[in-house]
Amino acid sequence: MHISLPAFFRTFWIELIVIVVMFLMCTWSASTLLTKPKIWIDETLTLELSRNLSEHGVLNAQSGPGEWYPQPYLLQETGYPVTASLAGFFKIFGYGFTQARIAMLIWITAALGTFFLVFRKLFSKEIALQSFLLLSTFASFYANGRPATGEIPGFAFFLVGLYFWLSRSNLWLTGLVWGFAVVTKPSVFIFLIPSITIMLLLQRKLFISRVYDIVRVGTAMMPAGLVWTWLVIPEPFSLTAWQSILGFFTHSFDAAAGSAPPVVISIFSQPTLIYFALWLSVLCIALRFITDHKIRLLYFFTLIYTVFSFTQYLRSPGWLRYILISEFLILALLPHAFQILQERFGHMLPSRIAQKSAAIIIGVIVLFQFVQLNTIAKLYTSDGVIRTAEYINTRYPNASVASLGSLTTSVLLDTDDRSVYIRFPGIPAIGSNPLTHEKLPSVIIADETSDEYLESKKVLEARYRKAATIDAFGIYELKK
Repeated sequence: MHISLPAFFRTFWIELIVIVVMFLMCTWSASTLLTKPKIWIDETLTLELSRNLSEHGVLNAQSGPGEWYPQPYLLQETGYPVTASLAGFFKIFGYGFTQARIAMLIWITAALGTFFLVFRKLFSKEIALQSFLLLSTFASFYANGRPATGEIPGFAFFLVGLYFWLSRSNLWLTGLVWGFAVVTKPSVFIFLIPSITIMLLLQRKLFISRVYDIVRVGTAMMPAGLVWTWLVIPEPFSLTAWQSILGFFTHSFDAAAGSAPPVVISIFSQPTLIYFALWLSVLCIALRFITDHKIRLLYFFTLIYTVFSFTQYLRSPGWLRYILISEFLILALLPHAFQILQERFGHMLPSRIAQKSAAIIIGVIVLFQFVQLNTIAKLYTSDGVIRTAEYINTRYPNASVASLGSLTTSVLLDTDDRSVYIRFPGIPAIGSNPLTHEKLPSVIIADETSDEYLESKKVLEARYRKAATIDAFGIYELKK
């Protein structure tokens, strides 16, 4: 069957726009892939775990050559679907920060593609395109997507599970895929469990049928959790290990909260929260006029999930990443919400505007987000860590190097003789102070803003000579 080029474009113009936008996104991202945003601590833990899994077959952090962290289950902020896939990527293409960011760009592309396909199935192609454009111009999508962390891979799993739930009514596959979402980023996707539980409890079915549906989802989630347990808990039947995990999640914000302003006070001065509160109110108004059962389920799920994620945000020192998936869902539903409001209240507008009012509003929002992404968006840029690691790798290729107060520099070093000493909120320190070791390292990289450095400054300056300062890092050589 022959199809003319004009007919092809008329039929597939929306898909072509999606492909072009994804290509432009990859091209734009490649120009600042390593520096925007800068490498940060959650990402370095992922790199450390993935590197060790690739090179040593161990999903754990090294504090020194052959010295492993005693509680690896406390380091799994980003789960094995990311760390294991990244380790495989390193096996094929070699270890490096560039490789890690390229792998995450692949995850971003996969998540965007999955997003469009799922929402095209749930809504129309036009609504799916508008939702796609809102997501692809949202700065936080890239701030959390480019670093090697679990939010975007987990979101991809979430979308697939959403398809199985709403389009296929297959709770077994929904639970299976959402189980992988939860283990990919537990602190963010753990709210899938209470959210879907509430949704299933609210079904108009016999109570026993509702309970059976919940059991199906819960049982299907178990394989992902069992694999996690096998990979990271050396003694899975040890009560001590599970008590440590529970204690970490219960008190994970205790050590960090003291330096942060009260979150409840900061809500009213936080532009992101105001922005999404506005769009959430639009969703709530539109919900009153939606009759499609599956779409109503998605709206209610979004509201319930938002309540849980916002509660976690309030518990934290103000970390917006906990409401990230709620932000994605709100943006995703916004075109449909405006379409519903246009159909309901469009008669109040001039006829020419009424027919296109929803698309015009979405176009303005997309333009606003695009300008913000390329101007004032806080995608913190820095190459200080990269330059520090390159300096060490060039000047001291075979030396023993210790990182004091910084894991970010340690993961980029080429030498196998590397060690680290750093403390994280809520968990035991990784490593011990290298200045207390019987054999002192030849080189020390010190983050001169860290407590670890400030506590060791006098001893460090007595035993070492400062060779260079790069960004916030001091590089010290052992005195002869």
